[in-house]
Amino acid sequence: MDTTRQVEALYNEEIDLGFSIRIGKAAFEPARPGISWQNLASEPLVAVLPERHVLAENKQLPHKELARLPFVGSSLQLNPQTGDYTPTLYEEAGFRPIQYLACDVPLRFPQLNLVSDGLGVSLASLSVQKKSPAVSGVVYRPLTEELVGSHTFLWQTARTSPILENFLHLANEESLGH
Repeated sequence: MDTTRQVEALYNEEIDLGFSIRIGKAAFEPARPGISWQNLASEPLVAVLPERHVLAENKQLPHKELARLPFVGSSLQLNPQTGDYTPTLYEEAGFRPIQYLACDVPLRFPQLNLVSDGLGVSLASLSVQKKSPAVSGVVYRPLTEELVGSHTFLWQTARTSPILENFLHLANEESLGH
């Protein structure tokens, strides 16, 4: 579920816990009252470009440079109302890129494969860069501004429970490497 649907499901007591990934200059903070959150991890992001792209020659890129290019995203990156993933980043930068969706591509790193095919550019975390050496035809470039991907749990503030508290405690310990 995207974050909007998760928040709705939390309010309707259909789920007890949600999970969001957001790209931006700061950690994720949902704007809706009654929703609590815990950011578990944040990772720096890099630009992903086709290796033959003219910008691939640069050592670093401002993320605004990506504004003029088609952007390869996923269906989970489409909700600017909730601060989900990519749209909020681009709203902060003052533009909206054209997006290709990588949701139905049957590959391990569909976005990277679409970038490799020359359909656009994307963003990835450093951990994706380390896990995806098999994707040929792409280059990774650091961004001049630090942007992070925040991994965040969401829950209805009024519905805490010992199980939820234990889960969040264990998830926090795991994310800190304890």
